[in-house]
Amino acid sequence: MGTAHAASGYDYLFFMRVFPEARHPARRSSDLEGSAYVCTPKGEKIRLSLSAYMDKHLDRNTQGEAIEIRMHSSSSYSRMFSGDVRPYLEFKGVWGPDQIAVDDKGSLGRAFDADGSVYRGHSPTRRPAFPPIQFVLRGATSREFEKACSSQM
Repeated sequence: MGTAHAASGYDYLFFMRVFPEARHPARRSSDLEGSAYVCTPKGEKIRLSLSAYMDKHLDRNTQGEAIEIRMHSSSSYSRMFSGDVRPYLEFKGVWGPDQIAVDDKGSLGRAFDADGSVYRGHSPTRRPAFPPIQFVLRGATSREFEKACSSQM
């Protein structure tokens, strides 16, 4: 779980569950999958599909290793009828002791408007609503996330 503090003054709270990719259990792989939630400043709790990538053939200790996390809306309605998977987010980070330090590379500012709502426009020249954000993900329970999300609203 982690909180991204945007320059707009709003906070985006994230909760992620990550596990080894199940499609190739016999192959030693560093591909991960899972689910995530983002609690937005608008009071929305959006469920996201998650995929993550690390270098192949890692040791069991992942400290100091790079990770790339991609998330998008997991709403089957949106994907089925419009192909729209927004919000789409990408984080790059490094595993540390009991945490992952991540940089959103500007994806939050592209995915959300300055007021905290999901950007639904289609302008190819749109600038991000706020600059890139760096924050830390730490271990937490879903109960802790729910409590933090409800207090944010």
